Amino acid sequence: MSAGGNIPGYKAFAVGRPWVLGVQNQVVSYCAMGVCDPSVQNSVSALEPFRYATGLFAWQSLATAVPTGGGAGQPINTDGNNLTIASGATLNLFQAGVGDAIPLSDGTTWWVNTISDTDLLRSGAPIDRGFMFLGTGLVFEAMEPFQRGGTFTAPTDPKLFSKWLERQDDGPGYGQAIQQAMINYTAMQVSFSDAGTTFRIGVGAFYPQWGGPSGSQSIRNGNVGTPGTYLPFTTGICTGSRDDVRQLTLALLFGQSATVQNNPTEPTVSGSTLSGVINTANNGTVYAPVRVTLVGYMVCVPSDAYCGVPSFTPDEVMALRSQLGQVAMSPGMQPGVQYGAYSGPGALVPTSG
Repeated sequence: MSAGGNIPGYKAFAVGRPWVLGVQNQVVSYCAMGVCDPSVQNSVSALEPFRYATGLFAWQSLATAVPTGGGAGQPINTDGNNLTIASGATLNLFQAGVGDAIPLSDGTTWWVNTISDTDLLRSGAPIDRGFMFLGTGLVFEAMEPFQRGGTFTAPTDPKLFSKWLERQDDGPGYGQAIQQAMINYTAMQVSFSDAGTTFRIGVGAFYPQWGGPSGSQSIRNGNVGTPGTYLPFTTGICTGSRDDVRQLTLALLFGQSATVQNNPTEPTVSGSTLSGVINTANNGTVYAPVRVTLVGYMVCVPSDAYCGVPSFTPDEVMALRSQLGQVAMSPGMQPGVQYGAYSGPGALVPTSG
């Protein structure tokens, strides 16, 4: 309740309440009264207006480069190879959280997710059990590619932002070409495994990221002038924890195979003769990280009201009356009738006559 009774406290629970990244005319739900509310203050993600997840698409050395003067093709993982991504390469995001292995499109494993990779809970839950998350839209970001150092088998192998991959105004542009391909040709769809439903939501290029790097030597997914601006869905989507209801999977699919061709004057590097060792396995795979952020907020209502409107108990209604001093008579209300449950702004439901 508000101090002094001038502003009804229950409006903080109203359907369609305004919020910082709200979308005009988009149907939304309701939540509690900020992190002061005891039902919210213990949630580690209570202040975030989004949920994000990261995965790695693998671009592998392709044994098709032909040495100068002709002859047999060079073997795989040799400096000067082309780089290719397989047809139908797929990443399933929102399946892994902090402490789980980061997803890779080639089915291998590398490091364990930290909050620099995702803010999801274990097994990809976007919200604490007993709550739901209302997603109003998303943003997509293709980040700078890198190679894998170390042994190529250890979870502690470092990310190597190899010099030959860096974006340069006069360079070969390998990293830039990979980022452009990821933005333009990565399709996305949302599915709810327990409900058996799938929704197509387009390619990454449709969902520019508001905070990505920009500048003469950077690739940016779109050009958003206002921080916090994003492309909304036609309507919100609601997802719960992994153990409860509406279990969400965000599938990223790269369609037809693509190849970034080697530039003989500035060749690709697998880790052999041209640059020393990238990793002791001499594996030239280049990893293209993709981060998808679902914009929205937590819903903190009882499970029996997930698809309804909030209701007040008779005691809460009496507290409202005491706080407001007097409840105005709405059309249809009758003197002497007890109105017990709040069923929406401006409406009280009779409990006795």
